[in-house]
Order: sequence, then structure tokens, then C-alpha cells
Amino acid sequence: MKRLSAAILSAALLLPTPVLAQLNIDRAQRNYMDLLSGRKQPHDLSSRELYEVRQLAAAIRDHPMQLPDTKAACRERNATSLPTTPLEDAVLDLKCSQRPE
Repeated sequence: MKRLSAAILSAALLLPTPVLAQLNIDRAQRNYMDLLSGRKQPHDLSSRELYEVRQLAAAIRDHPMQLPDTKAACRERNATSLPTTPLEDAVLDLKCSQRPE
């Protein structure tokens, strides 16, 4: 979630000034996250809000930000559930051992 928020923020900062002036970035980010999580559907948004989300999504798509892959992110990505045995925990550690903390 933090990675997505950071990507959204960095993409918003890369928007051209005229577009940025027309957007409510905080509202666009909230709506974008709500759409991704399923809490909202596109028809729940006003045309203005939908425009803001589209502009933000375009900025994210056009300017992807590569964040460092940390050991914690690697464990989260590779774990199908919480490790319940020492063996499962060791496998995750091995998969993610070369990642920075």
C-alpha cells in the first residue's frame, strides 16, 4: 500500500502544471485507491472526480516509479499466508535473503 501511495504521489508531482492546477490531488488519490479496492465504482464518481482519477492514472502509467524491493516487501509478495511452520518461514527468508532491509 505504501508503494502504491508513493507511486501516486510521485506521478502527481510529474503532472504538467496546468493539469496539476485543475486537479484536487488528495481527492483523486482517495478515489483512485477506493476504485482499486472496490469500495467505489466509476459510476459512484462525479464527472469531475472521474476526470481527476483518469489524469492521475495516466500520470502513474506514463511515469512509473521503481521503488527498492525490501526484504519485507519480498516476504509480503511471496507469502501465500502467514508462515505457520519454521520451514515456511525459512523458505521465505531464503527467497528474500538478497534484499536490503
